[in-house]
Amino acid sequence: MARLEDIRCPVTLSTGEHARPAYGLVADEAMKAIPGACREVIPHALHVAPVTDPAAFITSVMTHLGATAQKGLSY
Repeated sequence: MARLEDIRCPVTLSTGEHARPAYGLVADEAMKAIPGACREVIPHALHVAPVTDPAAFITSVMTHLGATAQKGLSY
């Protein structure tokens, strides 16, 4: 069985600012389990940020990829 602790690639866990609190709790706990994971809240977004605010979601993904590249990490 796969475990979060076994993930070794860069991970950013994002939730929308206006998403249900349970999503944030799950992301917070997952971040604790995944080595080196980052946590992000997308301002003004709901849980379905890729649909309701695609620009903010794309910015979030690009920020993650840029930070990964700066650290010299790869997938």
